[in-house]
Amino acid sequence: MVKQSKKLVTKTVMSELIRQFNAVHVDGELDNIGPNAGDAPFFRQMSWFLENDKDIPETMYQEASERFYKYSRTQIPQLMEMCGIPPHVDVQSFLKDMSETGVKAKAKSAYQQKLGARLRKFFKDSGEKHPTLPTL
Repeated sequence: MVKQSKKLVTKTVMSELIRQFNAVHVDGELDNIGPNAGDAPFFRQMSWFLENDKDIPETMYQEASERFYKYSRTQIPQLMEMCGIPPHVDVQSFLKDMSETGVKAKAKSAYQQKLGARLRKFFKDSGEKHPTLPTL
């Protein structure tokens, strides 16, 4: 039986996965490791958050999962091992969980933006002074 990976797609695991994946990439060099040229800018963008002591936004997880899929039989199993993920964890379920986390985060972000816009409109239309709402 394949163990599901629901609790393995954490911010810590994602950060380590991106660090390891980008650590071996050299722009313009065909080395068959790390992201390919088309994926490198996206994964470099994810690394920017880590380099600036920030968490990678979960809204990026879905696209990361989609891009990682092409590496699922080659680099991802090794990267998962390097990140301390047990070898009995199925790569496909890991990527699916990563994607689901991203989808949920995008939905939450869209809801928060919509709610914020409605509140701003309410206070503007009512003429009442409102507390400062954060820009999302």
